[in-house]
Amino acid sequence: MKKFIVFILGFILILSVTLFGLLFTSPGNAIIKPFVESKIAAETKKTVTLDTFALRMGNINLAATIDKTSFVKLNGTYSLFNKSFDLTFDTSLQNITFDSITITSKMNLKGTAKGDITDLQVIANGEALQGTIAINANLLNKTSLKNSVVTLNHIELKELLLLLAQPPYAQGVFDLKADLKNVTQTAVDGAVDFKLLPTTLNSEAISKVFAINLPKNTTAQVDMNALLEGQTITSTLTILTTLATLKTHKTLFNVASQSLSSDYRFDIPDFEKLETLSKIKLKGEASFDGLVHYSPKGYDITLNSGILGSDTKVHVINDSLIASIANLKLASLMSFLNQSSYTQGELSLEAKLDSIKELKGTLTERIENGNVNTALVNKDFNQTLPTNLTYTMKTDATLANNELKATSSLNTSLANITLPNVTYDLKNLTLKTDYALSIDDLSKLNTIAKKDLKGKIVLNGHVKQAKESLMVDGDSTIFGGKLEFKLENDIFKATLQKAQLSELLAMLVYPDFFTSTIAANIDYDLKNAKGTLKATSDDGRFKQNQLGALLLAVTGLDITNEIYKNIIFDANIIKELITFKANMVSQNTQIKTEDGRINQMTHDISSQIDIKIKENHYTAKVSGKIDNPKVKMDSKALLRGLLGGGTNDSNTTTQQAPIQNLLKGLKF
Repeated sequence: MKKFIVFILGFILILSVTLFGLLFTSPGNAIIKPFVESKIAAETKKTVTLDTFALRMGNINLAATIDKTSFVKLNGTYSLFNKSFDLTFDTSLQNITFDSITITSKMNLKGTAKGDITDLQVIANGEALQGTIAINANLLNKTSLKNSVVTLNHIELKELLLLLAQPPYAQGVFDLKADLKNVTQTAVDGAVDFKLLPTTLNSEAISKVFAINLPKNTTAQVDMNALLEGQTITSTLTILTTLATLKTHKTLFNVASQSLSSDYRFDIPDFEKLETLSKIKLKGEASFDGLVHYSPKGYDITLNSGILGSDTKVHVINDSLIASIANLKLASLMSFLNQSSYTQGELSLEAKLDSIKELKGTLTERIENGNVNTALVNKDFNQTLPTNLTYTMKTDATLANNELKATSSLNTSLANITLPNVTYDLKNLTLKTDYALSIDDLSKLNTIAKKDLKGKIVLNGHVKQAKESLMVDGDSTIFGGKLEFKLENDIFKATLQKAQLSELLAMLVYPDFFTSTIAANIDYDLKNAKGTLKATSDDGRFKQNQLGALLLAVTGLDITNEIYKNIIFDANIIKELITFKANMVSQNTQIKTEDGRINQMTHDISSQIDIKIKENHYTAKVSGKIDNPKVKMDSKALLRGLLGGGTNDSNTTTQQAPIQNLLKGLKF
């Protein structure tokens, strides 16, 4: 038995020496070299060639080529019994792909690895992504770091994006330094500094991927400092761009709870530079600041701003919002919108949303001390608004089920408008509402109407608006009768029933020379600026005036006793030109015109009037301006009538007669 045991021990010893001789000798290395190459190739899925492979007891020398473009060199000493090593390495990678990452530009790293699996120190320097990299790392038990520093200098951002298979969003360089005192699986102590030097953003690439149209030559730079203490990261951040600036003085992030708290300040020094983003030209500057709190359970965000002279506050808690804008200056708003200062006043808004996602809540809006710069409005828009045009506005609204329902009122020094039941469909973009318009003193519209007015008017109606359609209708009790109208897209139609001409003349501040109950219809195409006006009456009568006195003296007929049972007035409107004809018939008279013309732009009027009184015929020509027409009549015929003569003299002539003074009551 003893001899057998000795034999077995001797055999094991001889086998061990033989195996170690094969493993750690040149012949042995040659035998296992193909096995090592295939094993590495299988693990890395790369073509690997061991150019040098010398494994000896206590030292190693290895040189490998990967995919014919990259290499790794390794040499040094090791101890199998102590599981320790002291190695130098030299790597160079280029045009090689690992998983989804492709290294195109040359990356190399040289250094030493010393220690064992429980305490390993790696010191290395190299070049990567057109910059430099330095590592001084102390790895404990394969999972922890202690007193380790990693430094990246002037790394090309474009190269990093290419490495990560991302579009070239920017072109610039950054520096990174991580000074890690202690890193475990559950905590990190140390500091990280990151600086992105002034970098040009690729507006075309950003627009293509994110549909954000940045201005060309937009630049950005970033400065971040972070202190890592256990599970907490405390940092400061500054982002400077040619468009805006973002700064945080203290940001706290807890790794375990994934919660974040931070202050912030966001400054936009010049809104004009944001035109490609906003799609409109804006002017001015603004600053915003507040706090952000986030956790997996939700978020809490506040915002404060003095934009446009206001006191603006916003508070968002998860899906709810409370916001207020107090005393925003309308003059500043006009300037911000790159508009002239057409109005002044203070705008205030309040919003309370129980759900931002569902748009459910309430809104209020107020405008106080509104004042229109009428001189500027009149100049820029060719209007004739009166001076001292003031206004206030009030709106209260609720939001629910994709609908905004509101009551609104606009009170001005000219008129008051009330919208008692506005409904706006946010999904279909349709609006409907009733309205009430009241003007207590029409004389305030004199400058707009370009003539004297008096009296008052009240209109009530409805508005319906969709994406490509508009309908407005209304009615009013006016001139002792009933007015109804409807505007549908570009077509305007109106009817006037049982209106008293005397009241119409009184509103227009015209002499009350004729009484009548009239009916009228208007059809007008706003787009093509053409339409018709038709008016009729069956109870017209002249009031006593100088013309009636003269005709009484000439013809012996008192026209104030004539009742015109058939009055017709027809007009065609084509842009600024109105052509009209009229016919008035009583028992003893007929007044008729066939070729009346009024130019609305120049206010010129021209018409020939034929007058028949019993068997006698007279003519008159009206010309000049609407507000002061000149009348020429056949004065010789009038004289013959006055003397009892006929009117058939072919040599009758016309002249400017004193009779025109009797007709000034017949203004248009």
